[in-house]
Amino acid sequence: MFKNPFDIMKQVEEFQKKFKENQEALIQVKITGESGAGVVKATVRGDFVPLKTELDLTTLGLDLPQEALRVLEELITSAYADAIQKAMGQNQGTFAQILGNMGLPANMPFPFGGGSQSS
Repeated sequence: MFKNPFDIMKQVEEFQKKFKENQEALIQVKITGESGAGVVKATVRGDFVPLKTELDLTTLGLDLPQEALRVLEELITSAYADAIQKAMGQNQGTFAQILGNMGLPANMPFPFGGGSQSS
């Protein structure tokens, strides 16, 4: 039995709306992970955007000036953000290629293709 194409489009639009709402909610979530019994702490948003890195080098017997420590933390956070952006770009390119091979437009809105995500 064939479904009404308008019903299918309505379902797709509803899915996209719910997906967008979930993405917006994830932006508000903050998750912190740690390593080395708290020597390194990393905080990200629920949508994987790195927010900050905290280092407690005194546990390792290292002593850096506070300003140098903050710069190092910011550099680590920035490097992770850069790597995540590059990975997302590569994934979007892959989706676009798959959609193109299926005869679909490569710029279909995310989550169905290579369109852009909000961050």
